[in-house]
Amino acid sequence: SKPGSGTSTITRGPVFCGGGFPMPRLEDYLGERKVDGGLAERVERIFGVRLNEIQSEAVRLIEGTDGNIIVSAPTGSGKTLIGFAALLHAGRGFYLAPLISLMMEKYYELSRALGGRYRVLVSNRDYRIPASRFLSADFKVMSPYKFLALFNLIDPAEHGSVLVVDEIHKMSEDPLFEAAITLARRKGFRIVGLSATLADSDIAHLSRWLNARVVKGHVRPVELRFESVKLRQRGYQLVPEREYAVNGRPAVSHGDVFYSREEAAAKLALRIHLATGKPIIIWAPTRSRVERIAKLIAGQLAESPRYQHVARKLPASNPSERLLKYTAARGVFIHHGGLSATARDMVEKAYKALGGIIVTAYTLSHGVNMPGTYLVFSTVFDWRGELVSPSLFHQIA
Repeated sequence: SKPGSGTSTITRGPVFCGGGFPMPRLEDYLGERKVDGGLAERVERIFGVRLNEIQSEAVRLIEGTDGNIIVSAPTGSGKTLIGFAALLHAGRGFYLAPLISLMMEKYYELSRALGGRYRVLVSNRDYRIPASRFLSADFKVMSPYKFLALFNLIDPAEHGSVLVVDEIHKMSEDPLFEAAITLARRKGFRIVGLSATLADSDIAHLSRWLNARVVKGHVRPVELRFESVKLRQRGYQLVPEREYAVNGRPAVSHGDVFYSREEAAAKLALRIHLATGKPIIIWAPTRSRVERIAKLIAGQLAESPRYQHVARKLPASNPSERLLKYTAARGVFIHHGGLSATARDMVEKAYKALGGIIVTAYTLSHGVNMPGTYLVFSTVFDWRGELVSPSLFHQIA
């Protein structure tokens, strides 16, 4: 299918990516093998969904072939369900994810859908399980580090030979990801890689390295629109270069004066939230900036009965969690690595259920599904002061 055609399917040949070689056609993969609707029907029945076009094509490949698969499609295309289908088809296997929040999300989703039929376990630095018990589970959600730590104990024939790698593009920046995939290849695992931000050239190189079939989608189900709010320095102050309105109400006006970018992001997000009532996500590159922004917003709000019961239940074992209790009572949540696993889990569930404003750094930057209508980048520079890569920017968005 072509970009903008409204469909998302497997890449059909000849289509040339950045690597300069044609990708084979689906018919070349399946040959004369007949594939019935068995797996597709099981997935739809168990997960209670109707497969879209890209999911149908990927499930057909999973069931009709034995090789590696790379799924490259925009956020919201349903890549996770493809990974789950691969595990369901095999009956046992591993699901790798780079972030604890993402691991927990996939663990909960798998447990809800398959927990009555299969044993699902998660293991990471927050949830440690004896190796023998963990490996005995049918579906194992884990980090690349944990996979490598247990690698010598893993027998694909006994523990599952399918390895689903979420956010597979992370291997370009995380050597543990690359090491896990390399060793899995050598041990004979079937690898199913999922990504929303692989460039065509990366898809070509990765598919050649893994000898993988490629399922590629083009259309993002939820359209993204970008607005930039430019600030200029005036002495010690920051002033906007133009006005920006939401629902007819000014979010940034010519009379605004800010004393930091954090203050500008806080006021912009709060005004958008008050004007629309929609959930807001704010990204900042460091924990300290996350907390400053959350505190600035919460200072403008009163405690709300809608959120007070959540705040009362939150732990308060460190200064970050005590600040979270204060902000959460006002509908402003904090999410970063300085919070305990319990606090992060409660924040994710509360924000998904109640909405509000959540301020986060990198802990929600890859693949975690959070229901934000607006995303505010407080800066386009990372914690080192370098420009955020286009891949990370679009991954967060």
